[in-house]
Amino acid sequence: MSHPAMHSTTRQCENVLRKKRVRYAGKQPFKKECDLIDKMLAWRVGLIDAYTDIIGAAGQHHQNIEVVFDRILNAAAGWNPEEAKSMRGRKRALESLNADIAKQADKLVRLLKQRENIYGHSFGSDHSIILEDLIIQSVENDPKSCLLQDELKKLPHHTGFHFPSIARVIEQMGAEAQNAQVYPCDVLTEQATKTERPSLRDFVRALISNLYRDNSYSTGQQPNSFKLKDDTIASLTNCLLDFDPDDLIDAQYVKSLRQTERNIGGKIGPW
Repeated sequence: MSHPAMHSTTRQCENVLRKKRVRYAGKQPFKKECDLIDKMLAWRVGLIDAYTDIIGAAGQHHQNIEVVFDRILNAAAGWNPEEAKSMRGRKRALESLNADIAKQADKLVRLLKQRENIYGHSFGSDHSIILEDLIIQSVENDPKSCLLQDELKKLPHHTGFHFPSIARVIEQMGAEAQNAQVYPCDVLTEQATKTERPSLRDFVRALISNLYRDNSYSTGQQPNSFKLKDDTIASLTNCLLDFDPDDLIDAQYVKSLRQTERNIGGKIGPW
């Protein structure tokens, strides 16, 4: 027979999940969260100990329990292995676009300088020669930029202020693109794409990081006291990624990951 406390904590956690399921139902942005909740409800037996650990770590505070499950669902919906693969694709695309922009900027600068050398020798053309004219023309039909346009018109011939050449601006744009470093916009993306090649560890890092990313457990409990067992992280991972029996991870896997992070000077979670 199962221990009564297990039934109590399981009911408590599943009630939180069911209420979230009702709130999310029919809302397209939360379809993944709904699927994940269904998965967790179906995995009841495999999550009994994890639920007990979550309730104990959250100190029985309902608000803290809500936050824990929000973080779990958020990590699994946005930083699962499939999403991490897409993120790596976007990173490569951004790197490629920066390289292309640098290349095209260099080509455009050469063309602008060629035009500058030819301009005025027998023929001219009605293109903008100075940068301020180009800026004024670009904001002419933009109501939000009308004040900027008025100020720019005051600058030439009165203030001694000189804009850089159009070619120089394009040249700077190319240099920035050439030297631009692509970086993750948040901690979870950093954790989920930390290694060159994707692995399960990416997701586990993101899950742990999301659980401890700030001090949101704030109903009287000291944030640093919130700490889940490695078994719990492993059970949640097995459930959220719907692993087959042969693919299940255990507490030793999570412990090994944390040790590896410490060895390379990193840290995930409160350990």
